[in-house]
Order: sequence, then structure tokens, then C-alpha cells
Amino acid sequence: MRRGFLWAVALAVAAGAADAATMKALYTGVVARSTLTTGAFGIMAGGSLVGMAYELTYLYDPSVGNVVSSPGTITVQGGSATPYPSPMVSAELTINGVTETVTGAHSAFILYQFGDPFCVGCFRLVDHSAIDQNDGGDTYVSRAFGGGFSTNLALVPSSLSTPFSVSAATTGPSSKNGSFSLYKTVNGVVTESAFGSLTFGTLTVSEAVMPPAPIPLPAAFPLLAAALGGLRLLGAARRRAD
Repeated sequence: MRRGFLWAVALAVAAGAADAATMKALYTGVVARSTLTTGAFGIMAGGSLVGMAYELTYLYDPSVGNVVSSPGTITVQGGSATPYPSPMVSAELTINGVTETVTGAHSAFILYQFGDPFCVGCFRLVDHSAIDQNDGGDTYVSRAFGGGFSTNLALVPSSLSTPFSVSAATTGPSSKNGSFSLYKTVNGVVTESAFGSLTFGTLTVSEAVMPPAPIPLPAAFPLLAAALGGLRLLGAARRRAD
């Protein structure tokens, strides 16, 4: 009984820490074009990623950032280049078993059109960082991942918070595909340069399973007191029974 009580407390803590607002958008498909000046994703400079499968994953909160809704369109923008926080938590692109990640957001963009088939579910996350860029000893890093497709509008919901899944088999060929760009210079020398385009295969939007946030120590005191109180009551009941 004591162990069951403590499990109940732990489950209550985990439930309270869950973040139901964060969504996950997962694109899959194959690389349509690539230019690897310095090599990337485990392929040497001058090689090719064309035809390799990719997974492009975004974690985002549709309630964060500058949300603009109009008939048939939801646009969300944010990042350090704007006055608004970024709706994107992160973006990961995996090709050839190698994953590149973007977490900082210079600019983040979600265009979700359900009244115009041009670009339904277009996501783009760009991270730029420049350190001591003007003193001759600069480092500049730019990473950008973009995903998108055009589709039969009847296949998608009119909300960025509603799970759904579509594929090229049901939407037909897409006129709006994804892209990637990795670029870095150190002291004016290019140390990383790779870019290409991504053919749309599938898009699955679902609620993200996020790790529970740590509980601040003061907030844990009432739970600890409740657990100790329950154990005292259990001990008293056993003594009376004896």
C-alpha cells in the first residue's frame, strides 16, 4: 500500500507537468537535390544525398509568436529577428542516419493554409548566430530547415493544434517541397557549406510527448508533506490493527 501511494503521488506530479500545447510535425520523403561543398550528413565533400530518405521533425507551440488568422489561413511568426517569441521549439533533419538540429530561432515561420492549396503546412526554422563579426575574428553560423506541401484541402483540419496525416499518394505531386541549408564561417573561412531540396512524401502532425519539467523545490514541499502524512496514517492504522 505504501508503494502504491507513492506511485500515485508520482503520477500526479507527472500529469501536472505535461505540456499538451506542444505539437510535433514530421515530414518524410527523399532528397531531391544536394550540393555538398564541405560534406554533410556523413557524406564527403562533392558527394550526393540525392535519393536518400529524410525525416524532418518540428516541435512547435501554435499559441506562441505573432499569430495572424484570416479566412483560410493561419500564419505564425517569431524569433530573435522579430518582436515576438518563436513558435518553434526545435527542428531536426535526419539523413543517412545523421541528425542536424536547430534550436535557436533567428526567425521561425508557420504558414498553414486550409482555404488555398498553394502551401498547406509550410514550416520554416532559421537560426543565425554571429560572434564578434566585426573585429576580424568572427564566427558566423546559419542553419535553415524548411518543409511544405500543397494538397487537397479536404484532407487537412483548420487548426494547427489538430493531429492529422497526409501523404503524396493521396495529395498528388507537391509544388511546394522542403529545403535545408547548413553554413558556417570561421575567420572568413567557410568550414561548413551544404544545401539542397527535399521531396514531400508524408506529413504527420501529432501531440508531442515532452519530458516532464523539473518541479521547483518549494512546489515539491506540499507533495512531500502529503506523502509523509499518508505514511503516518498508514502506520497508525497498522498499530491499531495489531
